[in-house]
Amino acid sequence: MIIKILVFFIVHIFFYGAFLYIYNLNQYYEYLNFLDYLNDYHINSLEAFLKHTLLNSALSVFLAILLFICEKKPKISIGCKRTEHKKNKSFILTYVLLFISFLLLFIYRYLSQNYPGLPFSQLIFHLFTNHEGASQEIMLKIILECAVYPLGATLLSGILLSFFIRYSVLFFNQIGFLIQRKHVNLMLLVLSSAFFFYLGDKVALFKYIEGSFIHSSIYEEEYVDPSEIFFEFPEKKRNLIYVFVESLEIGDYAIENGGAFAQSCIPELYDLAENNITFNNNKGYDVLDGCSWTIASMIGQTSGIPLSTQGISGDIINRYSYMPGAYSLGEILNKEGYINELMFGSDKAFAGRDYFFENHGYEIKDITYLREMGYTNTENGNEWGAFDYQLYEAVKDELIELSALNEPFNLTMLTVDTHFPGGLVCPFCKEEYENQYANVYACASKQLDSFIDWVQNQPFYENTTIIITGDHHTMDKSFFSIIDEHGVSKKGYYVIINPAENCTPTEKRVLTTVDFFPTTVASLGIQWKENRLGLGANLFSEEETLAEKYGVDEFNKVLNQYSDYYNNIMLGKAG
Repeated sequence: MIIKILVFFIVHIFFYGAFLYIYNLNQYYEYLNFLDYLNDYHINSLEAFLKHTLLNSALSVFLAILLFICEKKPKISIGCKRTEHKKNKSFILTYVLLFISFLLLFIYRYLSQNYPGLPFSQLIFHLFTNHEGASQEIMLKIILECAVYPLGATLLSGILLSFFIRYSVLFFNQIGFLIQRKHVNLMLLVLSSAFFFYLGDKVALFKYIEGSFIHSSIYEEEYVDPSEIFFEFPEKKRNLIYVFVESLEIGDYAIENGGAFAQSCIPELYDLAENNITFNNNKGYDVLDGCSWTIASMIGQTSGIPLSTQGISGDIINRYSYMPGAYSLGEILNKEGYINELMFGSDKAFAGRDYFFENHGYEIKDITYLREMGYTNTENGNEWGAFDYQLYEAVKDELIELSALNEPFNLTMLTVDTHFPGGLVCPFCKEEYENQYANVYACASKQLDSFIDWVQNQPFYENTTIIITGDHHTMDKSFFSIIDEHGVSKKGYYVIINPAENCTPTEKRVLTTVDFFPTTVASLGIQWKENRLGLGANLFSEEETLAEKYGVDEFNKVLNQYSDYYNNIMLGKAG
């Protein structure tokens, strides 16, 4: 028995090591290149790799014991059709289990490298939404890593396993060790199960399933329906410029300012936040789970509710019924004669952005508009559409036109240059840092600061409020890890510039994505009795936020639970 376990252990480790060598050669070569990579991050990563190898060794021993406890002497029945039929079924089962194991492994690897901390709700959402306009590079990478690679690994491993099983008797029969396909299938079943549970934990699948069986009453108890509120607007209505910045968080600051870098990647944006309103001494905001990707954050910040997928289905996300019960900032302002425009340099169809915002009071001007007006074309753009510098030029011209109409306006824009992986390097990016993503952030900081400076020198600025927010956390793994390694709390960036005169900021607040909705309304000098909208609180008032009332973790927990109110009213399932 001991010899059998030892042989199995050696074989298992051999195949495991061979797989790592073939698939991760470049990655682990970097770990060994101490001249360039001898720093805390890679040392810790190497330690994690060694621990992972030891765990795999323990798994090898466990599988070996399990297999040989269950082992029975093979019954050889040459020429028996029944036996041949069983062999064929076992052969197919081996390939199925192999594919499932590799599929789960490669999906886990892709998510770990590109979407650290990804919630399962985001995966569910993207299964049902339009992928038109997405970066072709990213889509190709997903297809390769989550389909082609698992299939190729399955075929190669299947051939090697078949060869190994067929000739095992020649090598191991002398010690009574005969590998059978049923042993392999049992091992693969255990492995695929382990990968499934490991992946499920990585994307919070089990938390998602748990939430599906627990009903929350958070909306019945706390939701304030904006459609039923009487809003008192100032005599002279203020304009709004709302800037969603892709993946911007306070971890990009210098270490001395609460960030993760020796030299701040975004010094201009840090100064903007320091010299304007943040409610908590520039410590950022908590990104809720249901607001942790772009469209979800945009909905959360303009409607005061997360984008929950507990009850979502393909027929919900369409042009006519995309969250019809979510009464948003666009509808409040549109009702009072505001011109609401949303501008970005990518395709409006991606993730159903057109479905939501066009149904909630906005006109969208996307990459099609920018190309028609000559701000960009396919030759000088990027895989998402246009660079931010091209978008800023279009927005400036649009603001001049809007201000000439003598009507209040809300121009909301979404940047893209700081999108993972590594950001989009435009002609204005300089090599100030060793990390490309840091260079892109630095460029984005300068461009946005220049844009704000331009706005502040326009005649319409005096009567205009500016809000800048990061839509969600950084998703690039290497950048994410640098921030994480320094123990920096992952908080989104935001700042409010030039609110209405009657807005007195409170301090030391705990705020989340949904609090921007009522706070934005208040920043325009609009008044109402409740100082609450949706699930958010007006931070210019003493009204307690739900994060302050329940705690951020508990607030997130109840939002991840199933809600009849949300599904019937927000998603419109009741009708």
